[in-house]
Amino acid sequence: MEYPAVPVSGRDEQTQGAVAVDPRTGAITAEIAGRAFVTRPPGGKRRTLDAGFVELRKVLRRAGYTLQTCGTCQYFRYSAASREMSAGLSGYCGLGHNELGSVTLGGGGALANRAPVVTLLFSCPAWVGRDERELTDFFTRSTAE
Repeated sequence: MEYPAVPVSGRDEQTQGAVAVDPRTGAITAEIAGRAFVTRPPGGKRRTLDAGFVELRKVLRRAGYTLQTCGTCQYFRYSAASREMSAGLSGYCGLGHNELGSVTLGGGGALANRAPVVTLLFSCPAWVGRDERELTDFFTRSTAE
């Protein structure tokens, strides 16, 4: 999965990065300002995509960057089903935004087209970040409200 224009804030700048996700392993690579940031599961093991996202967030934070995406937005939510069915990549936008082309959760049907499904790496102009402690608590729970 490729996200070519992910909004990122730096120390004194707004920029974009390209992020690639390997759904088979949970490894994530972000390239920002010509610099690669890579997270891989230890020892060739597989990890959930939200766990890979958490690790990427930590690596970027140490370099002075913050992802401005759904996964760091206070409007992002999971249900137990959305988290399980997407390996942690997809959840819901509390404002009702729907990422075009995102993974459909809960099968098809009339409701699938209206569900506000977004991935951790999607972003919109309504983004409002969570503080770091909230993010840590959010991702350590098995499901979020």
